[in-house]
Amino acid sequence: MKNTTIILALFAAISSLSAQEKQTAKDTTAMLRDTAASIKPQPQKIDLTLPLWEPQNKYLSFGFGGGLSTLKYDPKDCDRSPMAGGSINIDYNVFFGKKWGLSFGVGATVYNAKTIINTRFVSSEKIPVTLSDGTSSIEESELYTDFKNWEERQTCIALESPIGLLYRRYLGGNTTLLTGAGLKLSYPMKTSYRVKTGTRQTSGYIEDADLYINPDIPQHGYATKYERPSGTTSTKNVSAGIYLDINFVHKTANANFFYGIYGNLGLSSITKNEGKSLTDSKEYCGLLASNSVDAANLNSIGVRLGVKIPCPRLRDDDNDGVLDKVDKCLGTPANVAVDSCGCPLDTDKDSVPDYLDQCPNTPMGVKVDSVGCPIDTDKDGVPDYLDRCPNTPDTIQVDSVGCPVDSDGDGVADYLDKCPDTPDEALVDTCGCPVDTDGDGIPDYLDKCPTVKGSVKNNGCPIVSAKNKAVLKKAVHGIQFETNNAVIKSSSYPILNKVVTMMKKNPSYKLHISGHTDNVGKPAQNLKLSKERAAAVVKYLTKKGIKSSRLRSDGFGGTKPVASNKTEKGKALNRRVDFEVEF
Repeated sequence: MKNTTIILALFAAISSLSAQEKQTAKDTTAMLRDTAASIKPQPQKIDLTLPLWEPQNKYLSFGFGGGLSTLKYDPKDCDRSPMAGGSINIDYNVFFGKKWGLSFGVGATVYNAKTIINTRFVSSEKIPVTLSDGTSSIEESELYTDFKNWEERQTCIALESPIGLLYRRYLGGNTTLLTGAGLKLSYPMKTSYRVKTGTRQTSGYIEDADLYINPDIPQHGYATKYERPSGTTSTKNVSAGIYLDINFVHKTANANFFYGIYGNLGLSSITKNEGKSLTDSKEYCGLLASNSVDAANLNSIGVRLGVKIPCPRLRDDDNDGVLDKVDKCLGTPANVAVDSCGCPLDTDKDSVPDYLDQCPNTPMGVKVDSVGCPIDTDKDGVPDYLDRCPNTPDTIQVDSVGCPVDSDGDGVADYLDKCPDTPDEALVDTCGCPVDTDGDGIPDYLDKCPTVKGSVKNNGCPIVSAKNKAVLKKAVHGIQFETNNAVIKSSSYPILNKVVTMMKKNPSYKLHISGHTDNVGKPAQNLKLSKERAAAVVKYLTKKGIKSSRLRSDGFGGTKPVASNKTEKGKALNRRVDFEVEF
């Protein structure tokens, strides 16, 4: 409607335009009309097709079939062959997933077999015999029973209860392959026999009387018999067996028709030995009731037709193989692996399912983001649970533990380090540069006087002036002591006072005062004397106002001579007090 209104408005405006303008407007209108047609909403096609099998999980199955059946036994001197048989059954099918299910039900099967006997059975029997003199006796007779073309047919109607597994596979279109296999219990409700054709006759021979009994003496029960006996046997034993079904199921709107083959194999016998003999001349009992058959099993093979009616289904809307009734995660996307509760697998238990988890092997307890990867707050590529420096600024290069790279190992990261190549032994400031405590331009690790401003030429220590050096040099031999004593002579006071003046003018100076002797006397006595004399100098300077913390003394006796002790001049030079300026 809106498109129509726009086009009408354009036509109204065209009437007031020039010819050229009208043509331009017409072209514009045509373009708008085509555009409007192209953006006209198109009806959406909705696919309402449902998958063939997955929406339905329960079926009630009705089937009937027919084929060859037999009562498998091993009759002696007989020919056994199968006959036609049939079955009808009702089964309940329940599928627990896309492929596997369970089937159980009840049914009835007719098993038929026939046996042709062409043989002689030999037995013995005591019979009464009347002799020509009128006397009678009971004699042991050897009996012969001859069967000729004797055809006996057996029928067993069994109530059966099968239970087994089902497997289905979608073949395309509306067809599915359905197979089943399992156990079957068979209860013979009625087992009968019927003789169809043939004859049997009984003759005998009494050895003691050397008498042959002709089969044509009917008064004694010996005659060729053409009867067709029939009857039932007491075969009521429950038989166990196995079965196999292979069917093709064709789906329609309301039902599913199937056709295929079936087979039953009996594993145990249905017969109950009644101790009867086929040679009984008075009553025929049938093969299955005679002692000629030890066991008889129920076997069959054939084709089957039927219909499977869908029952109220066990829903599995997300097709994950877990029924909605027990599915704790309804709506799982297609082809996602789930656990027994129907929830997507989460191998690393981080609450992000594997199909969304980009880091599926995250350690237990690690906090993750929406895609299952460990949180990396500072985005440095090292997750927080491994990151020892979780707040590193952006774009900063980090090491394996998430801390900014510190190439020189001085504790200051490279991005903050103004001196990135500081030696290992250097103490640095917050900028990563070596500390210079005294501010003399010489870093402490190179400065031999790190707390006092000094000169590069003197390794960071102040340079002692020539004047001060002269005072100290004069004091070396200018301080005199009493002989063999540590008492300073008064003549030494002037030079010591100059030392005091120098120390006061240079508060950064510290003095190491060491006493020395010549080699006259015992070494131990000389060592003691040298220490006492050095201590006496320290005491003097302390009394003059120099702090003891700026002074230290040692004595070395005659162990550090500066001249030969062979001359008096040399000995005089060795008797001295050395002054070394320290900082």
